[in-house]
Amino acid sequence: MKTFQEYQVDLTRLAEWLPWATMPLAGVVENKDHSFLGAFSYPCDAVFDSACLSQQLQALGSGWGIWSENRQGRCYAAFSWLPQDASDDAAGHYFDRVLTTLAEQLPLQRLYAGELLQYLFESIAIKKQIAFPDIPMYLDTLLPLGQTYKLKPQEINVDGYPVTVLALNGFLEECAGRLYSFLREKAIPFRSVRRFLLLTAAEADEEANRYMAGWCKNHKTIAPLLAYEANPQKPCGFYAHLLVHWSTEEEKLVRQSMLIKEFLRAQGQLAHCEHAQPELWFAAIPGNFRAYLVAPMLQIDDLRVLFLGEEGAPV
Repeated sequence: MKTFQEYQVDLTRLAEWLPWATMPLAGVVENKDHSFLGAFSYPCDAVFDSACLSQQLQALGSGWGIWSENRQGRCYAAFSWLPQDASDDAAGHYFDRVLTTLAEQLPLQRLYAGELLQYLFESIAIKKQIAFPDIPMYLDTLLPLGQTYKLKPQEINVDGYPVTVLALNGFLEECAGRLYSFLREKAIPFRSVRRFLLLTAAEADEEANRYMAGWCKNHKTIAPLLAYEANPQKPCGFYAHLLVHWSTEEEKLVRQSMLIKEFLRAQGQLAHCEHAQPELWFAAIPGNFRAYLVAPMLQIDDLRVLFLGEEGAPV
């Protein structure tokens, strides 16, 4: 199981919070904590078979995380794995084989070399391309080169663009498609990121017991409302849905956030941005599970909600 501990407390030092280190294989990035990261693209109208998806993800085991994204009509999914034994030289090749299997069994297309680095770069940049480096190492320092970042507790600015991150409550199964249509209608650029840090059945039981023995111990009227079912077919994990959007002007960005919140309230959904903005932004970066550690453990009945495209709830 991952050790959820922050890299640094200084949010202004970008490289300290970026997890990426090197690219030992064409489709695999090794992170600074010796975890591995790979990514896929997929059509936003792709149909995932629920049983096959559940089978593939349940087989992953401990130490896995998923970042699924809709980037203004382009859909991606990143998978990260932290091996139990960081000294295992074969771990990277094992991870590569797992990603190949996922691409064979699911409607996912792997990203390799320059495609993978461009995908990561777009997570921290706005409207730019990156050339593939001669030596793909020190990626945490290399990828931000040439960009300007201003990170304060309630302020993010990337290359002169003010950025805001909203944390969305719930899965938005029914209104995801309507939300994306609304954002395009209002010409609001966005990244919609769902981060799910998978827990094994044993880890989920331990976390549920921690909730019950800790917070619920003194809130007995709330405890019965926490419906946790020890069912391996319904995976558990730490879930966060983050909506990153930006603009050319601060005032325009504030209006965008108000419009988004009003739209979500009309759909019966809530969004907030009270948490430290840089930490939410870092949590939306693929492979970074060491930010926004207050994301709650949730149990998912249908894993297809993690890969919602343009249409919303799967059928």
